[in-house]
Amino acid sequence: MGHRELEAALRREGEAKAREIWQQVEAEAGKLRLELEQQLKKEQQGLQRLIAIETEGLLDAARTTAQQQAQLRRLEAEQQLAKRLKTLAEGRLEEISRTGGASLFKQLAVEIPEHPWQLIKVHSRDQRAAQELFPQAEIRPSEQIIGGLMVQDQQGKVMIINTLEKRLAHLWGDLLPELMIELRKRVKTDETAA
Repeated sequence: MGHRELEAALRREGEAKAREIWQQVEAEAGKLRLELEQQLKKEQQGLQRLIAIETEGLLDAARTTAQQQAQLRRLEAEQQLAKRLKTLAEGRLEEISRTGGASLFKQLAVEIPEHPWQLIKVHSRDQRAAQELFPQAEIRPSEQIIGGLMVQDQQGKVMIINTLEKRLAHLWGDLLPELMIELRKRVKTDETAA
């Protein structure tokens, strides 16, 4: 074997070895690429799960906030409605007092216990009826009283207020929930009809 032949054999052997190394490198690179792609896919899936969880959390928080705001607005609207209903009820007291007249005044007056009352405050339209029922007392008209009466003894220690205004104020806590329940029923009925 001559020098050229040796050189050619070494070259072939070197090229074969280089091809073999290159194929091993390519195979290793392919394995690494596949492993990296799989790892990247897993990380992307994990990231997508985290994004989905975070998004769901944000949506839940937004829903909760929206529900709280809606509930707050509903409560504010109900408070405004309650004030309006009370104003309307107070506005009706004048009409109730006028239409009830002396009969209504007498019904309220007989609820007052026997006592030497010195001062009786009434609306000016009830002044005559008060004088008939309490002839010994000073009858003082008060436009602040819509209907009914306020009685006081001589020392001012005993006072009874039996006015339509006080009755409404006293009963309003029981009356308002019933009115609100009835209004809610009507609103639901109107919503289902629409």
